This record gives sequence, C-alpha cells and structure tokens, in this order.
Amino acid sequence: MFFVHFRNLTDEGEILKFLQHGTLVGLLPVPHPILIRKYQANSGTTMWFRTYMWGIIYLRYADIYLQDKLYVFVFTPALIFIG
Repeated sequence: MFFVHFRNLTDEGEILKFLQHGTLVGLLPVPHPILIRKYQANSGTTMWFRTYMWGIIYLRYADIYLQDKLYVFVFTPALIFIG
C-alpha cells in the first residue's frame, strides 16, 4: 500500500477512513481490454466435441441397455470395399 506509507497512515481507523472517503483512481492498474475472438474450428476441437457428444449419448441410453441383457450386442466392425 504505497499511499498508506506515503501519507504516514499507521492506524487502522485512519486507513479505513482514507479508503472510504478517498478514491482509488490512479492506484490500481488499468485493466487489459477484453479481446473478442471468433471461434475457428480445428481437427482437435472437432474430435473433442464429437467424442463428448457420443459420450453424452452413451451415458443417456446406457441405463436402458445395461439393465436388459437382451439389448446387448457384440459385433466386429467390417470394412466394405465398393468398386
């Protein structure tokens, strides 16, 4: 507290009185301007969002499939070559 030392304020009551009736303009640094940027998608954020959404979908419907064992299917993905 530079101004407390500069004005020789040592008593807590004097410091509170100074802060209540004084102004802090010039004491605090000027805040940085807020930068607004437009979102630019990239492969990393696209993959994260896709994984996140599939996780939400899975967790939303996992209760239904895990309670009834008739709906559990084990399969292997197969590559299909066309042409």
